[in-house]
Amino acid sequence: LGAEGRDWSGPMLESWRSARERFEARQSRFLDERVEGTEPSLPLGGYAGWYGGAMYGDATMWRETFAWFGQGAATFILDPYGEVTEVKLDVPNDDLWFHELELRKRGR
Repeated sequence: LGAEGRDWSGPMLESWRSARERFEARQSRFLDERVEGTEPSLPLGGYAGWYGGAMYGDATMWRETFAWFGQGAATFILDPYGEVTEVKLDVPNDDLWFHELELRKRGR
């Protein structure tokens, strides 16, 4: 078409490398800032159950490893009586934004 050639691969590779560095730094932060010797407020069974919201549907909580998600954190919010009411997820992932999920406890 007579247009001048452009190197698309170089800028895209640099963009990917930069994004990857930010991703790896975020993953490392979970391990570096972890407080050793702490324990959950409840027995693990107290966190299990159905969580969800109107927009994204339901999810179940249980311990399972998903290799493609790497490191992350689940913060469980308890009411004044020590019952879990909600969970918030912070999982470094460039494809899925877990912090947008509304995950209120629905039952067991």
